[in-house]
Amino acid sequence: MRIRPRHIIVALLAAITAFLLYAARLHTSATPSDNESGLAPPLDMSMEQAPQIALDTHHLDFGTIANDQAAETTVPVYNRGGGLLEITDVRSSCPVCTIGYFDPGKHRIPPGASARMNVKVNPEGIYGFHSQKTLTLWSNDPRNPHVVLTVEARVAPEFEVEPEHFDFGEMEKGTPARRSLVFRSITDSPVRIRKVSLNSDMEKTDVAPLITFDVEELPKPDRRAPERPEYQITAAVSPEMGGGDFEISVFIHTDLKRFSPFRTVAKGRVITPYEVTLDQETSELHLRGRASGMITVRGERPVSVSDIRSEHGVVEIQQNRESPEATQIRCAASETLKRGVHKDAVLFNVEMDGRVYPERISVTVYAYETKPRDNR
Repeated sequence: MRIRPRHIIVALLAAITAFLLYAARLHTSATPSDNESGLAPPLDMSMEQAPQIALDTHHLDFGTIANDQAAETTVPVYNRGGGLLEITDVRSSCPVCTIGYFDPGKHRIPPGASARMNVKVNPEGIYGFHSQKTLTLWSNDPRNPHVVLTVEARVAPEFEVEPEHFDFGEMEKGTPARRSLVFRSITDSPVRIRKVSLNSDMEKTDVAPLITFDVEELPKPDRRAPERPEYQITAAVSPEMGGGDFEISVFIHTDLKRFSPFRTVAKGRVITPYEVTLDQETSELHLRGRASGMITVRGERPVSVSDIRSEHGVVEIQQNRESPEATQIRCAASETLKRGVHKDAVLFNVEMDGRVYPERISVTVYAYETKPRDNR
């Protein structure tokens, strides 16, 4: 066979390609991952000749900062090794509120020397009145290629809420319960309430809320500072609130530009002479496809359930009275549902000892198909 020039070229290209692939594999196996605790120094360098990064502290506390301007300080970074230390990156867990950086050229630190890292906290990027973020310094220190500095700050508040949350304590099922708190603007830039709801999105409306709110702006004579807005927010628990402990997020939507809404909670314990349980370890029913869910009402004395209904017609209901002390309510998705996620609630009354207690169980249905259920 006669060897032509193109055969030689093809063979050379194949050999070069094989060599490059082999070299790449060697490089990959020799390159440590970010998760490794340290790197070996170059073969011609001992550990004594390698750079070594050090900080005075791993926690920086700014204390209380102004709510309308950034706060800044510097932190010394030391090189206690024998080689040139190079800071290759400073990564923040919250770049919009906490950053660290070196002035140009200051990220290269000779042996035995130090440099100042600038640390800035911007209250405009902080939700609420407290921040704790991290700055991770990456360097060529083979012993410790990255160190973490925790940065903490408290923001001077624009308003205060007194008390901090709605605490209903223990209350009997069906008994009206109301609690109030005061929202008070405490700076010369007034903060006004736009809405109070159980939803973090102000544009959304609470559907059949278990807690409703009344907001009243107090007249100037009743305020701590007459020229600063002050509101009384009153929360009322619905008679349909289920028995047991509850803790529900409450969102106060304001015109404050730095952050909104402000989150607080309403909490308490509802005492009932009976118990309502679900066959799922959740506070509401989740029905997937054609699967059903069970609500059980049980008392130590005779109890009955009446007026059982689906709030929006998404759920089909079947009642089964086990005994005078217990009733089961089987719930399943309606056969006519279209594919998608549907919200509903099962409403019913519990009658016991001559009293009637309204109950409401939220239901989420995940409909996968529209074929009729096979009841055979």
